[in-house]
Amino acid sequence: MAFSFCNKLEFLAKIFFGQTEAMGIEHLEAISAGGRTLFATSHISGFDVQLAGLVLCRHLGGVKIVATSDLLEGWSRPLHRIGGALAGKGNLLPIHHAGNGRNKRNFFYSADFDTIKRQVEQAVPVVMAAYLEKQIIWHLPAKGGVGAVYLAQVTSNIKVIPVAVDVLSEKPIAMDGQLIKTALVKPAVRIIIGEPMAFEPIAGIELFSDLVRKNHGNVVLSRQERQTFHSFRNALREQSDLLMVELAKLLPKEKRGQWQDKIQTG
Repeated sequence: MAFSFCNKLEFLAKIFFGQTEAMGIEHLEAISAGGRTLFATSHISGFDVQLAGLVLCRHLGGVKIVATSDLLEGWSRPLHRIGGALAGKGNLLPIHHAGNGRNKRNFFYSADFDTIKRQVEQAVPVVMAAYLEKQIIWHLPAKGGVGAVYLAQVTSNIKVIPVAVDVLSEKPIAMDGQLIKTALVKPAVRIIIGEPMAFEPIAGIELFSDLVRKNHGNVVLSRQERQTFHSFRNALREQSDLLMVELAKLLPKEKRGQWQDKIQTG
């Protein structure tokens, strides 16, 4: 008997976690039949994206998950080997990165985002982390990613829904190197779905991918191109900050990091 991706996520949760409580399910009512939806999640534990995918599977019937390319290429880390083997390539949409650990960073490969965009346009619910997890910190990082907000800019009629995952533990758990400990402890989890977000359109953003390709290649940008590139990047960064604040609102204060101050002053 073949197991669906949703079945596999359920199996993963039973191995490593106790009760999984979903909150904010009413916000899924904003998704119309055939609608385009991107779920942007926290990435505090190593399982946040999978746990968000699990809850969305239960209510939407199926999802695809955006994952760093390690899950498909090499599987160098235990958590990645398990995740990749359970998911299967057809359920993962790769984002490429370079470096490892604290030096790890995403490269903006337009082909990656074109693939994700096509899935969203086909009304496939897509789940991706709102930032790249680089190190073990038990709260949101000081800086979010721009992938989700970029997709919101280049995909018409899309809803971006923040999803925060709160693994109920005072200390970090459910990370690489902690799989046995996690399976023994089986911490409970809350998955909190936020309200759909809308972002102001960034004029000319369709030019961004070409400028990034030139900037990462051997092409010297003109002065005007550099100004345009930095303008796009700053605009995306501002929208990423808005997304991070919404994620922070869904989490307890101790896991909000520096975004707690922005909630108080916002």
